Amino acid sequence: MDSNPKVGSAMTGAGHVCTAICAGAAALTLMGQDPMSPPGALAVALTVAGSLLPDVDTETSVAGRCLRPVSFTLAALGVAHRTLTHSLMAALSVGAACWWLSSSGLGAYPWWFLGGFLLHLFLDSLSSQGVLWLWPAQRFLGSGPYRYKRGHHGVYRVGSAGEALMVVLFCGVCVILPAVCR
Repeated sequence: MDSNPKVGSAMTGAGHVCTAICAGAAALTLMGQDPMSPPGALAVALTVAGSLLPDVDTETSVAGRCLRPVSFTLAALGVAHRTLTHSLMAALSVGAACWWLSSSGLGAYPWWFLGGFLLHLFLDSLSSQGVLWLWPAQRFLGSGPYRYKRGHHGVYRVGSAGEALMVVLFCGVCVILPAVCR
C-alpha cells in the first residue's frame, strides 16, 4: 500500500483490505457461518492476506514490506508491477499451492487466501490501468483479442472519488447480499 498512491495505478491497499473483509464476511454469512467466530475470523484474515499478496511486486506495499526478500528479488529480476503477480499464471500457482495445503489437512482455509488473491486481481482489472491477465504470453500474442491493454477506460482511478465509491458500492453489496439471500 503506497502511503501516497499515484492516480491511475492500482487500488490502494486500504481498498483491498476493506473489500476483502466485506467479501469474506459476506461469503461466510451466506454459508451460514459466523464471521466473528474464531474460525470465521481466521477465514476473513486469510482473505485479507490473499488480497494483499499480488502487490508484493511493489516494495512500498504492505506485502512488499512484509515479504521484503521476495519484493527485492522481483525488483532485481526486473519484474514490473502488475505483470507476474497479477497474471493468470500467478493465480494458477497460488491455486495449486492452496490445493496442496488444503489436501494436507488444512481444510478450506487455504481457499480463503486464494479468494482474496482473485478478488485483488478482479478489482485491479477494473482500474484505469487494468491487469495483464495473460502475462507473459501477451508479449508474443501482440494486439488482438488476446491482448488486454493497459490504459483502457477503467471503472475507477486510484486515489480518486471513483475508487472510494467503488469500495463503498462493493462493500454495500456484500452487506446487502446475505440479507437478500436468506
